[in-house]
Amino acid sequence: MEADRERMRQQIRNKYNLKKKEEAREQEIAGRIAGNRKTPEQVALETLNAEEDEGIMSAINDTYEKAKSTVASACSTMKNVVSLWKT
Repeated sequence: MEADRERMRQQIRNKYNLKKKEEAREQEIAGRIAGNRKTPEQVALETLNAEEDEGIMSAINDTYEKAKSTVASACSTMKNVVSLWKT
């Protein structure tokens, strides 16, 4: 079954002049200062995660600001009511 699939893949690669992907070989160089480079997939995943975090923080900040303005308004109203009772 797998041999049939590989044969079909090879025919497609031959038809469209594609080269078979080889496993990425990570070569660690002794004494290298910088770390290994990230693949485009890793960079895209990190970017996506960062965008999700920014979206969540934005939603939290919006909710916080709404709550803050509601509490400030309620406090202002209570101050007005208390000042009316004093007079």
